[in-house]
Amino acid sequence: DGIVVIVAQIDGQNRSMSSRPNVTSFGLVADKQDKQFAKEMEEVLELFLINLKDGLMENPRALENELRQVVRKHIYRKMKKYPLIVPHIIVM
Repeated sequence: DGIVVIVAQIDGQNRSMSSRPNVTSFGLVADKQDKQFAKEMEEVLELFLINLKDGLMENPRALENELRQVVRKHIYRKMKKYPLIVPHIIVM
């Protein structure tokens, strides 16, 4: 159903994004809706960081898996699609 790539830099101290995440999607939304979809994924990422469980910041792989699940649920609720989700989180 498409691919979603999320690249984000996260400040490990205060659980916030250091800069805006780079969200790229292929075959999921129309080109006109791509910017809106990226903004929506940014909001999902912010909520994810606010509600993050303790101990996940130390394990980047678990952090990416958890983010993948959250994004998958959000996209399915909105679009009824199951894209391939590739999160890449850099903890600073």
